Amino acid sequence: MLAAPLEVARRDLGLSVLELWTAYFALGGLRSVNELGAYLTTGGPSSTADHDAIVHALNEAYLDRGERASVGYSED
Repeated sequence: MLAAPLEVARRDLGLSVLELWTAYFALGGLRSVNELGAYLTTGGPSSTADHDAIVHALNEAYLDRGERASVGYSED
């Protein structure tokens, strides 16, 4: 899975890695905060469920700001 768009979205939202991790973890994400940060910057292997949990956390943050959710899930 390609992580670069996730990092772009995180920065666009003004979220710290810790803020994103908190939302991702609440959705069932299993990576540590350090693993999430590394994945966002370097990519690497990821399960579809894990990738989509990150995407869901980002899209919820967009919706909370009153913006259209714009990060695509793995099947999009």
